[in-house]
Amino acid sequence: MLSRVLDALPPGGCLTGLSGAEVRGWWSLPVPDALPAFAAAPETAPHPERRGLVVTRHAVPPVVETLQGLRVGSPGEVLLGCWDLCLLDLVVLVDGALAVGEDLRAMVGTARLRRRGAPLLRQALLLADTRSESLWEVVNRVFHVAAGADVVPQHPIALADGTTAYADLWLRGTRRLHEYDGAHHLDRDQQRRDLRRGRHLVREGYERNGYTSHDLLVRARDLLRDIDVALGREHDPTRLTFWEAQLQRSLLTPAGRARHAERWARAAQGRSGRRSGREPGRDEAITPPYAA
Repeated sequence: MLSRVLDALPPGGCLTGLSGAEVRGWWSLPVPDALPAFAAAPETAPHPERRGLVVTRHAVPPVVETLQGLRVGSPGEVLLGCWDLCLLDLVVLVDGALAVGEDLRAMVGTARLRRRGAPLLRQALLLADTRSESLWEVVNRVFHVAAGADVVPQHPIALADGTTAYADLWLRGTRRLHEYDGAHHLDRDQQRRDLRRGRHLVREGYERNGYTSHDLLVRARDLLRDIDVALGREHDPTRLTFWEAQLQRSLLTPAGRARHAERWARAAQGRSGRRSGREPGRDEAITPPYAA
């Protein structure tokens, strides 16, 4: 499908945004049905007439690479093409890019450009972390940072049996570990390993709490309360304000997917070179307290 899209693009055009992220093999966010293809092209090139294609055009031609026989934007170009995503989703994509070995320095250079999406990308890079091992580990980490918790991803813990356990998140200054438990933890052999690991962690004086995507997306207040208890601070539900605003726009939630589906459907109706709307990110900043 993406190869047919490229046939409709002028010379110098390339896949970008979520389409570019797919080609580059980054972690996949949930997307609406009938997702259009996203591309960039030089401003001087003829505008392609094709339904199901959203094209942004630029005075400075996009940086193009060839992967799997497809013309795709550079990592920075792909991320700039995600300008209408929320900060949470963009951090997931940045960490997914780092997980496959993309060049962080090149992304930082791209984020310095005076381009739509550059301010949001700069914020996402502040929250990026090469230690993330899955999409939901990123979401868990960003939640904790948004809640004002000082966390250390993939914290190493030496166990009495001579092995090392790596905790998804350690709340610095406590003996509390907050980890994401995906569906693979339901496997019988994995459960045995988890229980054995948990017993070792207890012996080392740690308390492990496991959370699911439902906790992060639906029961965030309960998770915030656990964080507040661990840190010995007063429970303050207003700490969820930023998180709840992100979820309203995130592809991780039905509300966010519906919002984007409506916008992208309008943009993909034939001649749709400009994706309109307020540039997200300028009023949505959080600063990671941990050392990346």
